Formats: sequence, C-alpha cells, structure tokens
Amino acid sequence: DDITFEQVLNLNGNQDQYQFGAHVVAAYLNAMEIEGYGQTPQDVIRITSEIIDTGVYKIPGTNGSTLDAEGYVDFIQQTFH
Repeated sequence: DDITFEQVLNLNGNQDQYQFGAHVVAAYLNAMEIEGYGQTPQDVIRITSEIIDTGVYKIPGTNGSTLDAEGYVDFIQQTFH
C-alpha cells in the first residue's frame, strides 16, 4: 500500500529520525517543478513506499545495494539547489 504524504508528514519520533517526511515531500515537490531534477514524482513515491514498507529501497541495477531512510535523506540533500 502506498503511504500518503499526510501520513509521511505525520511521522514523528522514532518514525522520522532523519526528518525523512519533510525531505521526501520536498523531493516530491522538486520533482514536480524542476525540469531535470533527477527523480520523477513516481520515483520519489516508489522509493519512499519501499523504505517505509521494508526499511530499505533496493537500487535497481546494482549488486543488492540499498538505501535506508538515512541514506535517502542524504541523497535528497545532495539534490538541493
């Protein structure tokens, strides 16, 4: 099941240790508005959902490399202009 952005924004305490919710929403909005952002809105939703559902996102085309919430926040921070 896809989690809603409202549910992401309502994460707190241990659920949002890295301010994951705020970063994901920012990434989604950037993907919607910035041409060439590097992620589509669908990418952000898919990655976020997988991290919330399983704890990690399995990066396609790698030998099992993954991103957890902290890793995805680090990645998102690198995309800020």
